[in-house]
Amino acid sequence: MDLEADRKDLIRALRASKGRGSAVLKRALTFIEKMDATPQHVPAAQPSSVQDLLTRETLHVLRSEREHNLASEETKNDYAYIDIIGRIPGFKHVARMIALVARYAGELPHDLINPTMRSTFANHIDMNDSIEEQKAAFARLGKPLAEYTWEDFVDPGLAGNARIACYDIGQALPRLNGMDIEHVFHMVRDPEREHRQVFMDYFCAVVAARWRANSVLAAQPYKTKNEQEAVMLALRESSRRLNDFALHNDCIKYDRRRPPTTLSELRGSGTIPAIDRRYTGGVRPY
Repeated sequence: MDLEADRKDLIRALRASKGRGSAVLKRALTFIEKMDATPQHVPAAQPSSVQDLLTRETLHVLRSEREHNLASEETKNDYAYIDIIGRIPGFKHVARMIALVARYAGELPHDLINPTMRSTFANHIDMNDSIEEQKAAFARLGKPLAEYTWEDFVDPGLAGNARIACYDIGQALPRLNGMDIEHVFHMVRDPEREHRQVFMDYFCAVVAARWRANSVLAAQPYKTKNEQEAVMLALRESSRRLNDFALHNDCIKYDRRRPPTTLSELRGSGTIPAIDRRYTGGVRPY
């Protein structure tokens, strides 16, 4: 048996598998056992070094496979928790916000779920139970439903970024200046509101952009200027998608923006600032 050729072939297979499939791992274990049982006709140091290398590769693949399986199981549970939140009366929009922001920001859902609530779900609700049994288990937690707020279900970081996103939108779009998170939730909970699902999608994109921006800026010494500019550009672009919504009588409404027809409307919209008297060509935006 050509141990050296077999070893090289097996190590290539291990690296290519990246922790997927048990067939390659079984080959590795069988190969190690054969090396222990086969008389060696080479210097004593070589088999030991070959076996050590192969053992390290096998352990690395086993570790990768274990980490992949754990992450997959954790993500599966996260979406099950989001489903539970979505079935709680009055909190369907919160579940959707967690799922959308996680997807848009490229984050794992469990980073956006309140850790205390996540632990409660894990300890008191069996994911294998029926929907009705899960509802009953949640009801037995002892806290009246009326006492829960949206922040009981989301990570504090998500709550903070959602509030900051409201401010960002108000600064970018004067017609939404003064908007807060309660305005957002009132809008998306009302089934009569036109384009409420579209608003929720766009708003969650702004929250995700703010989440990424804060993450990049928090690691500022380790990020390039281009990365910082890219996340801020994404934040501005995502805010502009809400152009056709406005805050009227303390409520967000769909109000398709019409082109301004007077100078007063232009100034009021925030698109053109004061006139530069030194510029003879007319109105000049700064």
